[in-house]
Amino acid sequence: MLNSRRRNIMEKCLLMKAVMLATTLRTVKILALEDADSIDVVSNYLKCFPCLEKLYISASQGYRSAASYDKQNPIECLEHHLKMVALDGYEGIRPHVKFAQFFVRNARLLELMKFRIFKNYHCEPGTTKEWIEDQQRQLQVRSMASRHVKFHFVRDARYYQDVYCSEDISDLSEHIHDSARDDPFDQWFESEKEALAC
Repeated sequence: MLNSRRRNIMEKCLLMKAVMLATTLRTVKILALEDADSIDVVSNYLKCFPCLEKLYISASQGYRSAASYDKQNPIECLEHHLKMVALDGYEGIRPHVKFAQFFVRNARLLELMKFRIFKNYHCEPGTTKEWIEDQQRQLQVRSMASRHVKFHFVRDARYYQDVYCSEDISDLSEHIHDSARDDPFDQWFESEKEALAC
């Protein structure tokens, strides 16, 4: 009860902050969210970043879906900018599929969805072509906002937040400045992966 009440208060505060910050964060194109496990929370973040093009989401406790998208109050990045979404810790179970479907149904320019599945997941998802085909079938809903979405499944044994683990913030800063990549989070998602063939 207390946990639920605390979460509701935090989500309302986040929504108020999202409304206040939306005009100041238009330059952010790439965002990584850790433990953003609900569509409500993610939607509030998306309102803060209206020009967002790439979104990386990690949810160590799994994904859950709750909100529906209000077309009367559109989220700008879903309507005009978001091209790639990466979900870390995807298991292919119903709540995870529903979470992913939110983006498939609402991101009009979505080109790519990446799903990272952990090797230690008990069912070893992604080991068969049938599992991947089933996931693609579930994700390709009738009401897809973009008809050009590709789904990319990779299998990995670790979380991407472990890649740049350091006590000294200057190490991270130095690594990012030395990087020639436009998207520093892409390496987190792609490191030590095993691509799953369809």
